[in-house]
Amino acid sequence: MNKPYKSPITAPLDPRDLEPIPPPSGTPSSHTATSPQNMRWLVWLVVGLTGLLFVLGCLLVGLFLAFPALRTAAVGLISSPQQPQNAAPPEAPTALSMPARPLALEETFDQPTEQWDQSSAQIVDGAYELRLDTPNYDSYGLLLGNGSQEFTGIVVDFEMAVDVQQTTGHTDSEYGIRFRQTGPGDYLMFSISSTGYYRLVRVQNNEYESVIPWTFDPQIETGLNAINRLGVVAEGRNLALSINGTELANTTDDSPAAGQLTLGIATFDEGGSIVRFDNVEGQAGAFDLAENFSDPTTAQWSTGSTLIVDGAYEIATDGGVITWQQPLPNGASEVGDFALDVEVTLAEGNTENVRYGVLFGDSGSFDYYTLYLLPEGGITMNYRDSSGESVSLIPPVEVPEVKPGVNETNQIGVAINDGVLRITINGVELTELETPQPIRGMVGLVVASDPGSPANVRFDNFRLEE
Repeated sequence: MNKPYKSPITAPLDPRDLEPIPPPSGTPSSHTATSPQNMRWLVWLVVGLTGLLFVLGCLLVGLFLAFPALRTAAVGLISSPQQPQNAAPPEAPTALSMPARPLALEETFDQPTEQWDQSSAQIVDGAYELRLDTPNYDSYGLLLGNGSQEFTGIVVDFEMAVDVQQTTGHTDSEYGIRFRQTGPGDYLMFSISSTGYYRLVRVQNNEYESVIPWTFDPQIETGLNAINRLGVVAEGRNLALSINGTELANTTDDSPAAGQLTLGIATFDEGGSIVRFDNVEGQAGAFDLAENFSDPTTAQWSTGSTLIVDGAYEIATDGGVITWQQPLPNGASEVGDFALDVEVTLAEGNTENVRYGVLFGDSGSFDYYTLYLLPEGGITMNYRDSSGESVSLIPPVEVPEVKPGVNETNQIGVAINDGVLRITINGVELTELETPQPIRGMVGLVVASDPGSPANVRFDNFRLEE
């Protein structure tokens, strides 16, 4: 027990002597001596606690090694997950107003317009680049296949992974793998945005419905020029979706249908988006999808563009596809009886392997009529049904009214009235046909060229009336 200090000089006790003496700076105000016995207990307590902590640590390490999910959960508890910095992209492009009826559309292409798609699919710097200048619209690049009977490009089941990178445009643009496409407005798409969201969307008759709604995931690299790897495994009704090697979702497609396999892009309120796709891997049946786009001459993906050039609407294709465009919004040009006029010029191309003209009666399921000019100086007319079968209605025939060759402009006229179809070229009526059934559908401009036969065709002074 501590005792008060006693001075050798005695004196009466002063009350101030009861006040504690301030301790020296930096030292405790009191000191407690520890007996040797207490010290031994303290040592054993420290040793015991240390041993207990060691045993618990070993136990936790063993559990984490045996059960990785526990490790992931523990990391989630002690880490702060990335939070979305932006709202989710829109559910669908904003629908443009439909034109008044009866329909009367005219376009000279002298001024910029949002009434016609302006986009491109090109191989640039070893990547497959999709560009979409039109706001509130979508575009895609098509897997062509190898032209053999073994693989025609129509796919139900497949496994595919691809690197995606948006380089330009608004970061809420949507891009990804677009598949089971039975028409330009009928498909499934697994997509992301550069703001860190992903979704699976079903489009039917150009109507959008999210199967998996826009969902933020911190594994998605965000911002322009960020690279992410998307994966889809489609086996019958089962769909497995992954990003950057991690499976994010399993869902079902209740109506799996054979369709085109494509890479897609969509814009919302702003156009001008560019997305690059690279390092494709996977299988579609026995067909190897591997493609790094290092050699544009061997890549099995469609390339071309639709742009306004020198006051005309130019459709360019590198061959192997039928490319067409119609007035926007989708469905705006749907007519029954109608009169159509347009001027058309082959600006570049091999006159033996190119056909160009007008398309009509398009229901949106890859079924339509085409009237082609043949640049050697002729015409041909066909009907294609939704299964891909074609019927020749006018076999290729030489027509003196058609000006042959490159840079020659011809005017095409097509009119349907009360089941009678009339064709005029450069103001001269060539023929009239009775249609076996009523023709109704969208009207547009079309170019077709054989594989390896690039062509640029320009259209001007378009007029459509019903």
